[in-house]
Amino acid sequence: MKKKSSSQSAPVLRSSSLAAVFRRSRLGEGGFFKLRVLLGVVLCFAGIMVVLFALGKASAQPRTAPAPASKIAPWVMEHTANGQQAEFFVELADQADLSGAANLPTKTEKARFVYDTLLSKSQATQERILQWLRDRSIDYQSFYIINAVLVKGDRQLAEAMAARPDVAHISGNPVIHNDLPQPGPVEKAAASRPATIEPGIQYTHAPQVWALGYTGQNIVIASADTGNRWTHNALKPHYRGWDGVNGNHNYNWHDSIHDSVGNPCGNDSPFPCDDFFHGSHTLGTAIGDDGMGNQIGMAPGAKWIGCRNMDVGDGTPARYIECMQWFLAPYPINCTPAQGDPTKAPDITINSWGCPASEGCVVGNELQAAVEAQAAAGIQMVVAAGNSGSACSTVSDPPAIYAASYTAGALVTGTDGIASFSSRGPVTRDGSNRIKPDITAPGTGTRSASNASDSAYTTASGTSMATPHIAGAMGLLWCALPSLRHQINASRTALDNAAFFISSTQCGTAGPPNNVYGWGRVDILAAVGNPSPTPTPSPTPSPTASPAACGAGSPTPTPTVTPTGTPAMCSWSAGPNMPTVLVRAVGVYFPDGNFYTMGGRTSDSAGSDFQHVLKFNTTSSTWSQMPSTLPDNQMNNMACGVLSLGGTPYIYCVGGSAAGAATATARVFYYNPVTDTVTTLTAADNWPGDAAGTILPGGFAETGNKMYILGGFDINVASTNQIWQFDPTAAVGSKWLQRVNTPEGVMYAPTCTIGDIIYLAGASDFQGGLVVDTTNSFSFNPASNTTGSIAAIPRATGETRGLTFNGLMYVMGGGRVAPNPSTEVDIYNPGTNSWSTGMPFMTARRNFPTDTDGTTRIWLGGGYDVSGVTPLDSMEIFCAAGASPTPTATATATATPTVAITPTVTPTPTHTPTATPTPTVAVTPTVTPTATRTPTPTPTTTVTATATPTATATSTPCTGRCSPTPRPQPTPRPRP
Repeated sequence: MKKKSSSQSAPVLRSSSLAAVFRRSRLGEGGFFKLRVLLGVVLCFAGIMVVLFALGKASAQPRTAPAPASKIAPWVMEHTANGQQAEFFVELADQADLSGAANLPTKTEKARFVYDTLLSKSQATQERILQWLRDRSIDYQSFYIINAVLVKGDRQLAEAMAARPDVAHISGNPVIHNDLPQPGPVEKAAASRPATIEPGIQYTHAPQVWALGYTGQNIVIASADTGNRWTHNALKPHYRGWDGVNGNHNYNWHDSIHDSVGNPCGNDSPFPCDDFFHGSHTLGTAIGDDGMGNQIGMAPGAKWIGCRNMDVGDGTPARYIECMQWFLAPYPINCTPAQGDPTKAPDITINSWGCPASEGCVVGNELQAAVEAQAAAGIQMVVAAGNSGSACSTVSDPPAIYAASYTAGALVTGTDGIASFSSRGPVTRDGSNRIKPDITAPGTGTRSASNASDSAYTTASGTSMATPHIAGAMGLLWCALPSLRHQINASRTALDNAAFFISSTQCGTAGPPNNVYGWGRVDILAAVGNPSPTPTPSPTPSPTASPAACGAGSPTPTPTVTPTGTPAMCSWSAGPNMPTVLVRAVGVYFPDGNFYTMGGRTSDSAGSDFQHVLKFNTTSSTWSQMPSTLPDNQMNNMACGVLSLGGTPYIYCVGGSAAGAATATARVFYYNPVTDTVTTLTAADNWPGDAAGTILPGGFAETGNKMYILGGFDINVASTNQIWQFDPTAAVGSKWLQRVNTPEGVMYAPTCTIGDIIYLAGASDFQGGLVVDTTNSFSFNPASNTTGSIAAIPRATGETRGLTFNGLMYVMGGGRVAPNPSTEVDIYNPGTNSWSTGMPFMTARRNFPTDTDGTTRIWLGGGYDVSGVTPLDSMEIFCAAGASPTPTATATATATPTVAITPTVTPTPTHTPTATPTPTVAVTPTVTPTATRTPTPTPTTTVTATATPTATATSTPCTGRCSPTPRPQPTPRPRP
């Protein structure tokens, strides 16, 4: 923020003038009278200038009353003194109410409720502040998990924010130097493979639970630490992003380190990387097993994901909160929280970091809202007590002090004695006198994975080492007793009551619990229902336990099934009619949980263009027309999708035409459903694919916070074959980038993104003066800028959308040439490179708005009816009768393909998504224009796809241009 000279320099000049006057005055004979006169003149002059000064300030920048000092944290005051700049959080007063999550029975429901509630609240309350910051070119980072905005600025900015009535507090973002345990000597597994399971694992009786068939299957444990060496032999088989052949880090890894200097992992690492050793070591104790004797983990059947929140041990509240926010709803690499998917949230997180008062976390509640949001979402946050013992009340730092944290103290491994360094309660920092730790586990001489190499191990001691023992134990508990999953209080009670109690009066009453051991040493065998009679490891019991199995198997189960396209208990049902008939609009599911339609038209007559947004409230099942008017009448056949700018999601729309017109626009605009505002970008950011002024967008999809337009329709001339990438965050005039061309010209093409690969299947073409349906099908990898072959869609179609639903591609009816339009839903599984059909919807239609939340609902409405002429206003909803569908598993086919597709991973809506490798062949794309009038092509690309796995499939995809399937004569004359 720039300082205004009128309000800064003038007082300085007047102060110096006043001093000069006093210096020149002398108290000689008669001087006192002269001085009085002089002072009167000076005071009068000063009074006038004060008035003018105030008026100048008022006209330059309207202000409210001075900011209350109590709103600004002392750390911020200290670090913005004398013109300094510092990072600080602007915390809003209006906070979301998450209490409703407690009554929801499943993690899916809890997670969705918490994510939607927090995101909606932040979008509804932050926009005015964000716009104020944008107007002044002030960088910011928006956080929905705590409804706060991180900025960097001076005292003037802090005071301006604190003066706002919608702001509750200004708190600092100090760098926290965590005193992490140091590693012992690094040892190679081949030279030091242990003869037995690690002693800490044995002492908690985990091996006896494995013998009952419970190893943590279907549980996901997350690491919030210095990162993870994902290729380590004891970690890689358990990584959720590893399918046995390929690694996919989307939704499985996030790096909150953006500004380190000289860090071995750099900044924003696109793959899991450990810059110290600590993250790999703690994660190994939770889930590690290399299958060759290094049994270092409590729950080797569980999967893991990770987020780096420390720069070689240095954290900040922003880094900590960013990881906690990502855990609530993980999103792909290079994407934003708006693309978060709460169904991919972990079950348990491991946390060995703190935020002490001595380094800036003065109040103590800086992180509390984020911790409690995870608990409300059904995520168990296990936290190290700290290594500040042996005095009492040394559990003194967030997040260990919070009631929502399950805090772990450390035992001397192999004994029931407390480690000397283990911090103790009671908690006095917040005045609660809360008993901490909650529970204890082995924490000295713990051997686990090192980041030195894929086969390296080391030892370390600390409550950091005890914490993953508890995280793994919780995973085993939830595996063995599914009824306890994500019921945080009940699960903690189960572990607490089963713990081997150790009495101590050092820091208060003997308990249980007490402020040294909490409820005692964790005994996971007792917790699952087969208690050990002594505090020492007991012989392996026979598998006679009564808990229901969550799925017995080896520590690293091999996936043998893939999901089909139809979730169980789902069906199509009629929704309420739209407020108007509508065709050629775009449907968009927005992160606020509602379904929107953008533009379109109400008939094929000139002037029927619909310059409005319709909103379907998915909670009340009601339609409404938004008050705003879209920027022009070229509302038909646009490309629209959700992209984020400055952390705020918007609906971006590109191109379009007016009813009956043979021209098209290249303009780009974005719409904010929360504020119902529209912003049109400058002409410098127009879509270059319509340089001719007659081309409509073809297929479109979003990934990595970028929109991709594949092909297009040069109206009544030809289909086109360019691919264009749009980046909303790039500079004006630089937002578009041309990529490799599509293998053939495509228009009105069903397109979607799965993982980070874009798939197109079925597309219209312009042949003989007519729009026809085709089976053109291919993939596009934005990262490598390559296209690949996939199995052709079995039905020719076009003029519809492709949707990503539970990791599969759904091509929704559509088509122009009889027997189209259709109600058929064709489902593509990229893992098996095969097609199947799903449950058809009820009314045949094409050119209709449709979209999905990705996992539980599909909405569609309007479009042309089966005649291809009459517009509709009817609506249909898929899976309306049941929430959180469970995919039906079918065996993977075994036919050997002859052509490869672009490698990808197929996520599933369970906690342990797996993928079937894609077929082998590297694709070298070439530019093959197919339109009679095509814009300048990009140079021939020679990039080769990076992964060449071997896989199974059910059909042999075509090569080159896939010929359309036989069909009756097309109907005449297209209407663009």
